[in-house]
Parts: sequence; C-alpha cells; structure tokens
Amino acid sequence: MAIGEAAQEKDTSAVGEQSPYAALRARAQVFLAAQGGAAAEEDLARYLFGSHGPIALWRPLLRQTLTPAADANAEGFARRDDGWWQLPGAPAPTVATPLLAATPYVVLDVETTGLQPTSHRIIEVAALRFRPGQEPECYSTLVHPERPLTRFIIGLTKITPDLLEDAPRFDAIAESLRDFLGDDLLVGHNIGFDLTFLNAELRRGDLPPLLNPILDTIPLAAHLLPGQPTGRRGSHPTGTGLDAVARRLGLAVPGGQRHRAEADARLTAAVLAALLTQAPARGLHTLDDLLRVAGAAGQWNSREGSYSEAVARGRALLDPENLRAMPHAPGCYLMRDRHGDVLYVGKAKDLRNRVGSYYSTGQHVHGKHGLLAATEQIEKIVVGSELEALLLESQLIRRHTPRYNVQGRNFEHYPYIKVDTADAWPRVYPTRRRTDDGARYFGPFRDGRAVRRVLDLLTDILPIRTCTRRARTPDRQWSPCLRLSLGKCLGPCAGQTTQEEYGALVADLIQFLEGDERAIVARLWAQMEQAAERLDFERAQALRNALTHITTVAREGKLIADAIATDDLILVLPAVAPDAVEAFLLTRGRLWSRTSVARDEAPAAVADRLRRAWQRAHAADLPPLDHETIDETAILSHWLHRHHETDITLPLPASDDAAAWLALAAGVLAATPAPTVWSDDPEPLLATGEVNDEA
Repeated sequence: MAIGEAAQEKDTSAVGEQSPYAALRARAQVFLAAQGGAAAEEDLARYLFGSHGPIALWRPLLRQTLTPAADANAEGFARRDDGWWQLPGAPAPTVATPLLAATPYVVLDVETTGLQPTSHRIIEVAALRFRPGQEPECYSTLVHPERPLTRFIIGLTKITPDLLEDAPRFDAIAESLRDFLGDDLLVGHNIGFDLTFLNAELRRGDLPPLLNPILDTIPLAAHLLPGQPTGRRGSHPTGTGLDAVARRLGLAVPGGQRHRAEADARLTAAVLAALLTQAPARGLHTLDDLLRVAGAAGQWNSREGSYSEAVARGRALLDPENLRAMPHAPGCYLMRDRHGDVLYVGKAKDLRNRVGSYYSTGQHVHGKHGLLAATEQIEKIVVGSELEALLLESQLIRRHTPRYNVQGRNFEHYPYIKVDTADAWPRVYPTRRRTDDGARYFGPFRDGRAVRRVLDLLTDILPIRTCTRRARTPDRQWSPCLRLSLGKCLGPCAGQTTQEEYGALVADLIQFLEGDERAIVARLWAQMEQAAERLDFERAQALRNALTHITTVAREGKLIADAIATDDLILVLPAVAPDAVEAFLLTRGRLWSRTSVARDEAPAAVADRLRRAWQRAHAADLPPLDHETIDETAILSHWLHRHHETDITLPLPASDDAAAWLALAAGVLAATPAPTVWSDDPEPLLATGEVNDEA
C-alpha cells in the first residue's frame, strides 16, 4: 500500500479518536504523506494552523500535537535533526529544495516488460509534479503491455497479469500523461531509460516525443557522494542503484514496494532532495550547474570514472531509410519532425558518414536533447565544396530558424556598435537597429557577448564618457558621474576637456573599429607599463588579457572591411558534377551569383552569362551590411583569408570589353580547383551552425 493511501485510511479513522489532537494529527498524516513522508516544520505549521506568522508562536503547539505524549495510543511522529517532521518509516522529504525552489519539475519512473524499447512495453508509469508554492501532485497508473509478462518481471515488480487485465493501454493515457508532464524538467534515476520507453510508446501512437530537459540522479549521486565506488556492474557504477544511494543518504527504503513506479518515484524524489542539500558544498548553485553535471542520462565509464552517453542508440529512434538515401558526398542535411518542420541543419564533407554517426551515438546528442527522438526525416542537399556548404547552411538556418541550431539562428539580434558622432561629445554603445541619424555604425557583430566585453574594455582603456545625456552643443554641461572622480573620463560634462582632446579619443576608437588596432594597442601597452611600475601586477595582467580580446575583434572587423573593399572577382570552386565547376561572383564582400559551368560549354556562352550577372550586380543598389548579410560576408572573408594560397580567384574585367570577358571565361573553363580539406576547427565567427558538425 502506498504511503498516501495509508495516510487516507488513518485520516478516516482519526475522526473517532478521543484526543483533542486527533484531528490535527490526522491532517498532519495526510500532509506529510502528500509531501513524500516529511516536510519542514514551518510548512507543516502553516498547513495545520493556517498561519503565516512567525513559526516561534506555533512551534510549541505543533510539537505538543505531534509528540507521542499528546496521545498515549497514537503513533509518534519523528522530528529529525534538520528540523523536518517525518512519518514513521517514511523516506526523506520530496518537496522542492532551495536549489530548485523556483523550478517546476516532475520526478518520473516507469516499469517495463524488459530492457529493449523496440520490443518491450511499459506496464506502469508514475510521475510526481512539484511546482513552487503548490502541494505535490501524483500521476500513477498501470498500463496494459499487450503481451505476456515473464516470471522474472512478475517476481521483480509483483505486478501480475490479473492486475493488468483491466489496465488501460498506453495510447489511452498518452495525452493525459503528456499534459501532466508539460514542459517541466524531468528527473529520474536513470531517466534516459524511462524517456526511451515513453518516446517509443509515443511513436507507436504517432505522437510527438517528449523534449523536456532532464536531470539524472545517477550521475548527480556519483558527483556528490564522496568515496563513490568505481567498479562496474552493468552500465552504471556499483553503489548508484536507487536503494544503495538512498541508504548512503540515510533514507528509509520502503520494503515490499520497490520496483513499483510510484514507490520508486517517491524514493527518487527523496534522493533528489537529499542530494541537493549537498550540492552547494560541491560548487553546484544553480540549475545550469546541475544540468552540466547530470543533465543527460549516461553510462558509467569505469576506466575514466565518468559518465558517457546513454546506452540507447540513435538507431533505435531513427528510420534506417534516411541513412540508406545518403550518398558519400559533401553537402548539407536537414532533420525534420513529423510535421515537416526543420529541427536542425548541419553540413558534412561526407553526408553518409555524418548522418550515420547519429545512428551510433547516444540518444541524447550533446547539447541537443530530444533531437533524435523528434526526427522523422533527414533531407540531403549535395554540393561541390565546403564553402558552398557553409553558405548554404547559413542560408537554411536563417530561413528555417531551427530550434536545435543555436548559432546563426538569432541573427536578428546581432548588435551593431554605434559611435554617436552626431553628438558634440560622442559616446559608444551597442544597438540592434541602424538608423540614418548621422552616427557611425560598425557591424553587425555575430557575438553579442564579445561586443559587450570589448566595449567594456574600450571604455576602461579610453577615458570616454558612458553617461547617456545628449549634448547637441559643446557648451552643454551636466552633473558629473563617478567615472570622472575615478579618472576614467575626461569630463566633458564639467568642462574639463576640449573637443580636440576628446576628439582624439573618438578618432582612435573609430580607427580601431575600422580594423586598425595600432592606436588602441599603443594605449594598452602604455597602461600596462604604468601598472607594472606601480607594482600593480593584477591590473597589468587584466590589460594583457584585454589586449587579446581587442586584437581578436579588430581582426574580425578588418577581415570584413577588406572583403567589402575588395574588387569584384570570380571564385572558382568544385561542382557536384565531375565535368563542371562553380563560378561564384563576389561583389562588395557578398556572393552575388553562382554559375555552373560545364567543361564543354562554349567560352562565348560562359562569357555572356558572367557579364550579365556582373551588370545586374552593379545596377543593384546594395544596402550596407545588415543582419541578413553579415553571416555570408563573414564566411566569405574568413574563407578568402584562410585559403588565399589555394583558391582560384580571377579578377573581373574593368570594362565591358568583349575580349576581356572571353579571356575570363577561358580562365574559368581551364581552372582545376582541388577539393578542399574540410576544417574540423573553424574560426569562432566562421561557423553558422555548430562548430562540431564537420565529420
């Protein structure tokens, strides 16, 4: 019998007790049972007495009510050393601990007919939902597996065929279970096992999989409990079974109820609560910290003493037909869900090998939990070169904004750096909109955090104002801020500088943002030397670190500026067909057109097509770089910088001379671009998908 059911029976019989405390004790039984067996003294007092005042006023009455002396015939409640009240023999509390106080989560457990989700079925599922300010809710049901039970499963779970005879089938409970789970964090002991079975059942009913974030108490226990045994038993470290972890935490394991979904879920919730009390001492202070340690169900690696990906492989979730259709060729792939929506876009030098890696990897791809379970179809687009794949990947991410592509998806939020030169005393700050207001705009930049970091460094190096007051004329003054008293600003607000002196700072700043970092670097070196002379080595080290960030951003800006200033050219790349090449027309740092040229095509025809493309490009009024074009320009500028020695680039004719265009066409037809060696470590702002996509 579950704790909650036992408490209900005691609640019913309590009415007949003669003790004046009987009703309060019965209410305490019900409340503690609903909390998993224990609760904080303050929470229990508020429930019993309906008071939100100081607990000190109610503590004496609460203890008089719950101690055995209050009723000689009553069973005593236990008050633990940490101040929590507990039912006799109950596990530790399952309420949200301070670490998860503001996080809704669900503790989940399932019982199954075996270990393979493709051939075995669920026979019981239970979930405990915890939400801030609410009492825990329980979802628990048996499930008819539509197949016989083995003697081993009957002996392990004590679930017999007669218990399942009238139980609902999974498709009958699927919607109600999904509604109960919602989008909350899912917690479990080996949660990957539970989710694999649930998603397999959902797929059988043509329902979308669960994509909730997860937290596994097995790796959490391995991380938090000192002296954890590292020997291997099965796929987990010895000593991390639910019973073993509970006992190590000093929790009571309910006898006769183990391997039943609700009892295991309650014990898992108790284990989680106990583990989280130890988490801050091991440096885990936020939900992100917890997910970093235990955010994916794993398999114990006894040799390395750590967790790796879950045992369940992608082949159990992905349609093998998707892999059979993949060629050994470079290109892009799009992973789509059952509705045809794009979940993820990637590129690969060998589509067959790259997509095949998803079939052999764990079910939770690093950083992309739920991707494989949600994928119904994998579409391919074959290209001839890595550059073409990079550009295509960027375009597809911008078009579809897939949920699993972190980089490149939020291109609309790329910030500009604005130098407000329309102000008498210009200042510099990030902005996401570019307007025709007389200011200088640089960017947009693809890394907002890098922009904020560099602006912080620049305003630390340059005594330029950061206050937001407008100054339309040089004689405008206003109240000084702290930066002036600290010597961090020249003080135009108080008339302590001239426009010539302040303008020199702004000129250095603009020069840096245009790609020339020499003036800023000189200032940095001077300040480093001054800090060293003062023996302020901490400041000197901070300035040295700043120098690294400054030069990185300056290099990025210079590459893009150089690409924009580069004369129009033709870049010849390999094509998909072996008897053809691709002619990319680049103008003002952008890809204007892509022309497929067959080797046996007449030079005059090629010249005519290239010339018409060039004429359209120069007739077009291209706007400045914006959020739609910066990714492409960054990719091209990085590519030309890294491959300038091996790329085949041909300058376009300076005039409309027919002979010059024929010579260009002959050069394209004669070009033999070598297949590019795909990089496994692209520069930070080169990749528009995930850096680790290359195979």
